[in-house]
Amino acid sequence: MVSSQNERQVRIVIQARTSSSRLPAKSLLPIADFPLSVLVAKRVSKSGFETIVATSDQSSDDYLSETLQRHGVDVFRGSLSNVLGRFGSATKDLAENDICVRMTADNPVPDGAFVKILVDEFIASEADYLNTAKELPYGLAAEVFSVKALRQALANADSNYDIEHVTPWIREHCHWQRSRYMLSAGDLSDVRCTLDTFEDYCKLTKIFKCAEDPVSVAHSNLVELIIENKDETVEVSEQPDNAVRDLVLGTAQLGLRYGKTNRSDKPSKAAALHLVEQAYKMGVRAFDTARGYGTSESVLGTAIEQGIIPNGLPITKLSTLTEINENSTRAEISQQVELSVYKSLHHLKLSRLPVLLLHRAEHIHVCNGQIWKVLKGLKADGLIDKLGVSLQSCTELDLALAEPEIEHLQIPFNILDDRWDAHLEAIKKPENLTIHVRSAFLQGILLSKSRSDWPAQLDDALWDSIQGKLDDLVKTTGRCDRADLCIAFLRSTDWIDGIVVGMEDLEQLDQNITLFKEKPLTSDENALVRQQFKNLPEFLLNPALW
Repeated sequence: MVSSQNERQVRIVIQARTSSSRLPAKSLLPIADFPLSVLVAKRVSKSGFETIVATSDQSSDDYLSETLQRHGVDVFRGSLSNVLGRFGSATKDLAENDICVRMTADNPVPDGAFVKILVDEFIASEADYLNTAKELPYGLAAEVFSVKALRQALANADSNYDIEHVTPWIREHCHWQRSRYMLSAGDLSDVRCTLDTFEDYCKLTKIFKCAEDPVSVAHSNLVELIIENKDETVEVSEQPDNAVRDLVLGTAQLGLRYGKTNRSDKPSKAAALHLVEQAYKMGVRAFDTARGYGTSESVLGTAIEQGIIPNGLPITKLSTLTEINENSTRAEISQQVELSVYKSLHHLKLSRLPVLLLHRAEHIHVCNGQIWKVLKGLKADGLIDKLGVSLQSCTELDLALAEPEIEHLQIPFNILDDRWDAHLEAIKKPENLTIHVRSAFLQGILLSKSRSDWPAQLDDALWDSIQGKLDDLVKTTGRCDRADLCIAFLRSTDWIDGIVVGMEDLEQLDQNITLFKEKPLTSDENALVRQQFKNLPEFLLNPALW
């Protein structure tokens, strides 16, 4: 169908494959007497726009292709791994001014009317790319972009992440905006209407059974049905995947805008709660927060209060105590420390903090050790289970290890950082010591090839060298991309008990869960990585100095 406004041809391209890692062959699962991918295609084709399903040319997708064609759905087959290239090939006959609508075969709720709304808004906006509003349910989604923007991405995108996810390069380099279209109920970002797990499948099967015509039922009506059935619970295993158990959900992004490469505002509380819920269901068993992380503690407290997560999972940090100095009286110090602890208890809806870390290691000894004495007293009173420290430097590590009360350390560590090598024996010695590491991606810059994202004081020659080594290591170790390399390296480091990774939406959660399910590096690969980065400047490794 050609748009009546600007005579621009519109093609809906639905991404599908059989080899889903979490729910294999989900594209073929039956919903309302249709295979899922067929139902998705038939629903959105009601828009009148040309609709094709783009799957891979691998034998694993032969049956999917045959099934689609048997139901009268047009199919394009291309590269399995180069999804961006698959979209480029699926639209190669279109003009640059024409429009591509990207959808996925695991989202059956969008319909033709939804697509038409987005396309009309895209044309009126004169943008290169349009994404759906954050307030819509997760899975009620589509991306609309010009074929010109797609071809620019094809010519310039060079990371595996961009190639796999199709549109990140477009969002980074082209003019784009979010759709203003929302449902009348307002913010529904905590509602899930995608199909990624067997639990999702059971719920969506039930929803579509309620529809008289599953192909024509309006997306808004389906969302209403999902909301009505939202409170139904499904048993979740208490024994998560051991690989996912290594993942500690960093929640700073849920309470404030955080990270050098973060381009988004914090999610709504509803969206943040849904993220926490899905993380727990996927096997995450620790959540890192702090008094200084905006509304992060409140999000986790609501999740505990509503029974979304158990009460033993949060790890929080003491306030930075900027109100205290060397001239503060003992009474003033005690008041500020106790106030921070009681606020954490209040916001987390707990009577006892599972783990409390000092946000500043110096608080062990400043003010004649009074801060630390107060905390040990609160622990003795039963308000804190374990005490620990969030560290910045090796000097702070020595200070922390001298304190027998400390049972938990959080250390900044990543693929570039060799500062801790000289302290490994000391780190490994205490049997009761839990060690989590943060800065896996160094606030995102390790994943970025943009010079502007890296510290300005970093020498250009050294920056070029680091970039080259990172990309070479990805190839040498056979990893998918830098993110895969960074996580696989940390998971192959034997003194690490958990890896804190921050995220602010379900897409990032899915990506990180996938990374943690990949195999860690071998010991030889780990050694190879460690040889590449030695004695890098402190200002690069410590974001506080940027």
